[in-house]
Amino acid sequence: VHQSNKYKAQDFIRKWIHELADRNDIEVLIPWAFDITGYSKPIEIYKKWGRAIGLIEKLKV
Repeated sequence: VHQSNKYKAQDFIRKWIHELADRNDIEVLIPWAFDITGYSKPIEIYKKWGRAIGLIEKLKV
């Protein structure tokens, strides 16, 4: 999560994960926070991701 945000990997993610191809940047970076048909939620959300997820969620506002 941190590296995908840091290195602006949204286009790369869209290219290889077809379920996210038509989603906006925030939905691509934290797709489990949205109701996306065909995209499974992660088994575990690691505590280490917390800071990066918080920064991405601030962009939603």
